[in-house]
Amino acid sequence: MILTDLANPFFNDLVTEIEERAIQAGYTLLLLLSDEDPERERVAVDTALRSGVDGIIGVPVQGRSNPWTAVTKAGIPLVLVAREVPGLDVDFFSSDNQEGRRMTTRALLERGARDIVLVEEDLQITTVAHRVDGFRNALEEHGIPFDSRRTALVPSRRTARGSSLWRGEDAYRVGVDLLESGRVPDAFLVGNDYFALGLYAVLRERGVRIPEDILIIGWGDYPFSRYMDPPLSTVRLPVIDVARHATARLLALLDDTAAPGSSAEYLSPELMLRASTNN
Repeated sequence: MILTDLANPFFNDLVTEIEERAIQAGYTLLLLLSDEDPERERVAVDTALRSGVDGIIGVPVQGRSNPWTAVTKAGIPLVLVAREVPGLDVDFFSSDNQEGRRMTTRALLERGARDIVLVEEDLQITTVAHRVDGFRNALEEHGIPFDSRRTALVPSRRTARGSSLWRGEDAYRVGVDLLESGRVPDAFLVGNDYFALGLYAVLRERGVRIPEDILIIGWGDYPFSRYMDPPLSTVRLPVIDVARHATARLLALLDDTAAPGSSAEYLSPELMLRASTNN
């Protein structure tokens, strides 16, 4: 498996489930990390090919280079998860990020929010792009125009190593800048629950109450989310299902019970409503 990082809880759970299923099938999992670096990704792909692996499950960096074509040219079965590589004809499995963000936006709109700010990570990846698309689509369905004032980018992993954990303090600074501009939106949609920690802190310092004055929905449903004050509404991702589908597909390719394809399957996340949205 070639992975961008292990700090992301989604990827951590993904690797754990894939390794367990690989062991059950008689395989050993070789884990290589790219650290969100295209050059390290190229080296990881080359290392995997030179190591004589039977098949690869990959999470691409999505930089300018594309080392993944070397895998298909070598005839090695390849399945991608979480992030796509345009033009690469391989099977792909992911959480449905676009529908998940549409779902959270609708939930806020149903509760009367109109000035909603999407706080996302500053990474040029399809995961973020699909969530922005879902946000835009839900707003437009309700006749609300989408513009740049509705998004705020957090440079969390642009200020440290690519595999560093998301940092609440970066979202905190984004919140400070927004509130100091004189704007208090009706709601925040947050790209991960760690960013919500930072926003909770700045809102509390400025006397902005959750959920009385502002609604917040996170993303990820990490173990601490339900213990925040107030408990955070968030999105639970189908990481186990993604891992099971990806592993089953790769094993089928290895057993010659399936032909290589280019199908994409997007698995539905679950909205966990709690007190941060007055539930």
